[in-house]
Amino acid sequence: VLRGWAIILELETELTKPGLLSFKEIGDNGEKYKKHFLDLNGLGVRELCLRGSDIIILAGSTMDLEGEMQIFCWQDALENLDDLIHSQDNEDLVSLFDLPFTIGSDHAEGLALYSYLTTDDSLMVFYDSPNQQRLRKDKQIFVDVFQL
Repeated sequence: VLRGWAIILELETELTKPGLLSFKEIGDNGEKYKKHFLDLNGLGVRELCLRGSDIIILAGSTMDLEGEMQIFCWQDALENLDDLIHSQDNEDLVSLFDLPFTIGSDHAEGLALYSYLTTDDSLMVFYDSPNQQRLRKDKQIFVDVFQL
């Protein structure tokens, strides 16, 4: 996060020799990366999940700090071909919801699309340092499922 903006670097690789991956030129002037600046309320990118041409973003603290976590949708992210600034004032970046916050546990770290009522209509959230209430004796952990 730089001055409150999260940054996603877009890279593409190609196999140039057996066992050797190299970065492809993807910019108009031969650049090997594209920069995307996102207004995630000062939070950093913790996880990304592709949903069609949208990217679901888990945003949270960039360090080992207690703090809020939010879910965003970067709409039509695969259609944004240039280096761009994505603000919540635009229609391409939408805050979907805040995640429950527990001090000392339940730090959201992973996302997965989950089919509950229809295909990919829900989001499963996984936690690092899960709260004791999530743990079962048989090495199972309860996760959260949110409807998108």
